[in-house]
Amino acid sequence: MTLTVSPEMSRRDEFDTWSTLRGYLARQLVSGRLAVVLGAGVSSHFGLPTWEALITSLYSGRGGVPPDKPATFQAEDFRNKYHSRDQDSFLADVKETLYKGIDISFSRMMSHHTFSGILSILMASGPGTRTEVVSFNWDNLLEKYLALHGRVVASVFEEIHWAQSADVAIFHPHGYLPYGEITRSEKVIFDQLSYDEIMGSETIWRQVLLSLFRTRTCVLVGLSGEDQHLSALLYRVKKEHASFVNRTLFWAVAFTTSESSRGSWESRGVYPIVLTDYKELPLKLFDITEAAVGIRSKQGV
Repeated sequence: MTLTVSPEMSRRDEFDTWSTLRGYLARQLVSGRLAVVLGAGVSSHFGLPTWEALITSLYSGRGGVPPDKPATFQAEDFRNKYHSRDQDSFLADVKETLYKGIDISFSRMMSHHTFSGILSILMASGPGTRTEVVSFNWDNLLEKYLALHGRVVASVFEEIHWAQSADVAIFHPHGYLPYGEITRSEKVIFDQLSYDEIMGSETIWRQVLLSLFRTRTCVLVGLSGEDQHLSALLYRVKKEHASFVNRTLFWAVAFTTSESSRGSWESRGVYPIVLTDYKELPLKLFDITEAAVGIRSKQGV
């Protein structure tokens, strides 16, 4: 009689059991195969507006109100109406509105437990190992947080770029409008037109993201899964990911509080970890870190 053993993480119950999933993510982290992917949810702690609130505030600053259209078309209407021929004034307007009234004081920074959990993940990979973060946000608040903790960060926000020596590389495929800095990207993914320009085309950013996603187990934080660009990328990676060879059931995990989003995530090969409250998230991240450190200590690393 031949005894067959299922490949690791090829069964649903392995993902549904947190201790098993935690151990798998920790092993991926130690082996340099884990990447963190961030969305707008991680920046709300500082008072940054939601997408809808940003659009409304931009119109309000001009004495107007958004038209009755989907948000990306509202954004396109705003740019065409007020900044059709001046990219610099457009980006300045968006940046000013984005950071209006935010609190990035030292105490506020240090109280961001999700950032703390992300930092622990990045450090647990081991000394001398560069880690990667993909941020679909325009802000540089994670960069500021990591710098406070002595991490050298390279912010990558242009499609054509050199590789850089740093502890952490943070990729900003949707653009970069950093707080308190003059440097910025030449454009941002803001409205329906800018989404139409990148959807389905083999841009350099698309190549960079596909390469990174295909070769790592990704942990998605603060993302709703509704972003058009991200959704298309996830669907493609599902069919091309390295884990396909090992018959791993899911190639990524996403932390969410929306039970109704489960089917959408899973159809793209992403396992949803449904939390009752985002306050649970830092504990999950620290749990992965603790398991990774335990692995490294046994390896004598």
